[in-house]
Amino acid sequence: MIYSILIIFIINFAFTNKFDFKSISYKNENDSTVSFEILSNEVTNNQFVKYLNSALDKGEIKIDAKNRIIGYYSGDIYYNEGSKIFAYLDGDIKMDHIIFNDNLFELRDSTYINHPVTKISWYCANAFAIHYSAMLPSGIEWEKAAEYIKSEQKLNPGDYKEKINFNSGKLKPVNDYDLFGNVSEWTRSIDSEIKSFKLIKGANFKDSNQKFLDLSYNKMNFANQILNDTGFRIVKYSKNQ
Repeated sequence: MIYSILIIFIINFAFTNKFDFKSISYKNENDSTVSFEILSNEVTNNQFVKYLNSALDKGEIKIDAKNRIIGYYSGDIYYNEGSKIFAYLDGDIKMDHIIFNDNLFELRDSTYINHPVTKISWYCANAFAIHYSAMLPSGIEWEKAAEYIKSEQKLNPGDYKEKINFNSGKLKPVNDYDLFGNVSEWTRSIDSEIKSFKLIKGANFKDSNQKFLDLSYNKMNFANQILNDTGFRIVKYSKNQ
């Protein structure tokens, strides 16, 4: 399989200043260098609240009669174009730390300001990326970023229990080892066998099986699923490519 990369131009400099990105380069199967920047940590509740308020102001999302956050998806070969459920504000699968109060999204408790946002659908993660002229990472981009962090931090299997949030049963604030634990992450890739499933990468705080620590291990789910152990990060590309 030849890895392809979509080149986009990033013009939203305000976005770059608010988020910390790491630069990653790797050789694809054509021996060409692919370069991109990936958000250093998973998107936090605080960052997500800012997105929701901006998207609401621009008319990109709305709250429906069932107290759900609804947004538009342009569609693909497996999922139809139209309005999609981004997240819930009520019920058993509502977002844990974000509420809608007096026409404004806000944190329920500032203690969780730097925890990764969860309980959002793939549609919502994708819309967040588009809002900031970015994308969700592909599965291979996610893996290459994780390999870079593993090398940069000199992370070995003996460090896992001490440094990453794996099998703890409790979500924690973001840190430098998020690609190996805390929450799993939505990607823009699809599963190679069940192609209607969106690929999910990485271990999380609920996992106990060591196989999930393998960077090449793939999880997957439908785009509309609301998961309490899955968040996301985004990537952008240099306009010089």
